[in-house]
Amino acid sequence: MDLASDQVTSICTHCDRAIPSFNLDLHVAHCSRKLEKCKLCGDMVPKKHSDEHFLSTHAPVSEPIRFFPSLIAFSTFTRMEFSIIYNYIN
Repeated sequence: MDLASDQVTSICTHCDRAIPSFNLDLHVAHCSRKLEKCKLCGDMVPKKHSDEHFLSTHAPVSEPIRFFPSLIAFSTFTRMEFSIIYNYIN
């Protein structure tokens, strides 16, 4: 959402985003009811998808053993770390 430079904004206490002041009450009600901040990465995630976010982004994977036999000692990469390493090497 682009904000006009002369528009008055306030910071949402839940997600720390700049919100137009005229819309702040409605935003905070929706934001605090529907979203939560991931404790690991800080992303705002829908509450109903928080488990899915954790499993797809932060849960350890054992795939590096298959792709990187020399890294067996580091077999507890998160999916995000594994993706970064895999894309870097390939």
